Amino acid sequence: MSPRFKGNIGPSNHEKKVAEWVSRDLFRDPAGRALIRSRAHGGGGEHVERLINQRISRAEYEQLYHGVNPFRAPILPKGQIPFGVDTQGKVIELDPNLLRAHMVTFGGPGAGKSAWIFFYLPALCSWGARILAVDLYKRHLRRLFAIFATMGLTLAILDWRQLRYNPLQSPIKDTRLYLSVIGELLCKTMDLRALSKVTLRRCLSELYEHYGIDGDTPTTKYPTLCDVLQWFGEKGKALNYSVRAVVTEKLEGLVRGFGEEIISFHRAWTARDFQKQNVVLELAGAPENVKGLMLNSINFGVFQALIEQGIPNQDLRYLCVLDDPQLLLQDYGAEAVPFAELVAVCRGYGVGLCLNLQSHYGVSDLLLGNIGTRFLGRVGRGETYASVGRDLGLSAEQLDWAKKNLKPGLFVGQLGEGEYREPFLIQTPNIPLPREVSDAEIEQSLRPLLDLPVIHADSPVSPSRSGINASAKPTVSDSNRSDLAMKFLGLVVAQPLRTVGFYTKALKLNGKQASALRQPLVSRGLILERSVSKSLRGRPSILLEATPQGVTAHAKWKGGRP
Repeated sequence: MSPRFKGNIGPSNHEKKVAEWVSRDLFRDPAGRALIRSRAHGGGGEHVERLINQRISRAEYEQLYHGVNPFRAPILPKGQIPFGVDTQGKVIELDPNLLRAHMVTFGGPGAGKSAWIFFYLPALCSWGARILAVDLYKRHLRRLFAIFATMGLTLAILDWRQLRYNPLQSPIKDTRLYLSVIGELLCKTMDLRALSKVTLRRCLSELYEHYGIDGDTPTTKYPTLCDVLQWFGEKGKALNYSVRAVVTEKLEGLVRGFGEEIISFHRAWTARDFQKQNVVLELAGAPENVKGLMLNSINFGVFQALIEQGIPNQDLRYLCVLDDPQLLLQDYGAEAVPFAELVAVCRGYGVGLCLNLQSHYGVSDLLLGNIGTRFLGRVGRGETYASVGRDLGLSAEQLDWAKKNLKPGLFVGQLGEGEYREPFLIQTPNIPLPREVSDAEIEQSLRPLLDLPVIHADSPVSPSRSGINASAKPTVSDSNRSDLAMKFLGLVVAQPLRTVGFYTKALKLNGKQASALRQPLVSRGLILERSVSKSLRGRPSILLEATPQGVTAHAKWKGGRP
C-alpha cells in the first residue's frame, strides 16, 4: 500500500504537513520535485520518506528559531517591465497594463518607496507610457533626468513657480462639469461655509457667461482669479458684507500663495499639454492649499480628458505618480480628491494613478478601495500592518513575519488583476543614486513647455480689486503684520542662508505665523528659497536668501522709519 493512505480514512496529519510544505515551495527545486513525484507514484519507499521528513524537520527548526519565509514564490505571467526579484532571485516582470488598475505602496521613511521609482519609471516610459511624477516635499525625483537621458528619453523638470496655470480654465469639453468641480474645489481649498459657497458658485457661473463659455462651445479666454476678486468688488453692497469679506480675504491669500506670475493667464497650459510630456512637477515650498488645488484640478483634467476620448480597452498611456501625498490627502479628509471617483471608471482608458504613502491614516476608503495593486514595506505602526495586511489577504503567520523581517527595499505585494492573487515578496534592486541635474539641463528640458502659446491677463492681481478696500480701513493688526514682514525680511538680509526655523525662533513666531509672513515675500520676489539635502533620505532643509529687490525694499522701509 502506498504510504500516502492508510485505509479509507482520508489524508493523515503527516500527509497534511507534507502538503502544507509543498504549498510553501519547500520542494520547488529539481531534487524536491523529484522526491514528491516519486512519493506520489509509490516509488522509493522508506528512503524517499526519510529524505522528505529530513527536509520538513530542517524547515520546522528554521521556522522555530529563525523564522521561515511563509510566502510562496509567485507564479506570474511574463510581463514587459522588470519590477524586482522574488525570494529565489528570479526577476519579476509585470505587464504595465496592471497599472491601469492603479497602485499604492505603503512604507515609512527609508522603506525604499522613492528609490523604487528610479527603477521602474524609466522602463515604463521606454515601453511607451507618459508620466507625471509629483515631488511634493523633496527635490530628488529630478535625478530621473540622468536615467532618462541615458535611455534617450525626454523629461521636463518643472518647479511649481514656473507653471502657467489658470484653475478656472476648463481642460475638458464639458465646461459645465468642470465648473461644478472647480467650484467645489475652491470651496474646499478656502474652507468656505454654506452662504459663501453659494456666492462663489454664482460668481463663477456669471464669469463663465461673461466670457461666453457655454457647454461644449470652444473658447480662447477664461476668467482668472483676479476676475473673481473684481466681481466681488463690483457687486459691493449687493452682497452680504461678512460673506464678501470672508471670501475675499481667503481668495487673496490663495492668490498670494500662488504668486501673480503663475495664475495671470486667460489661457494657460492644458491637460493635453501634460499628456504629451514626461514631467517631474516639484511642489516643495508651495503652501498646502496651493498643492491641493493645483494637483486636483490638473489630474482631474487629465483623467477626464482621456475618458472623454471614449476609446476603451487602451494600453497604459499615462501614469500619475504622487510621492508622499499623505498630508495632502489628509487635508481633504473622507472626501479625498475630486478625481477619486474617476479612479473607479478610468481603468479601461489607459490612465493610472500610483501613490507612495507612509500609512493608511486619513486616506479616503473610496480612493483606496478602487486601487488594485498594493505593496507593503516597512512601516512604523502595527495598525498600518494590520489594516493593509487585511487588504493584502495576509495570514497571521505572514503578517507576523512581515512585522519582524521587512527591510528597506523588501515589499509584500498583491496584484490587482490576473488569476494569481496570492501575496508575494518582491525585492527591489539597490541602484546607485543618479547624478545631480544642472540648471542648464533643467532650463533646456522646459523648452517644449515654455514655448506653448498662452494668453496673459490684462492686469496683475491686486487686492484693491476686491472692493474690501483695506487701505480705507487700516487696522493695528494690518500695520503690525507689515512691520513684522519687513523685520523678517531684514533678518534674512542680515543673516542669509539660514533655515526657516532659525528665523522663526529669532522673531519668536510659531510655524504658521512665519509661513504667513514668508510666502508673500517669496511670491513678490523679495526672498529666494533654496533647498539643501543633508542626506540621501528625508526632506531637504529650506534656506532663505534675500534678492536684490528684497535688499532695496528693506532699505527703503528702514529709511522711512522714524
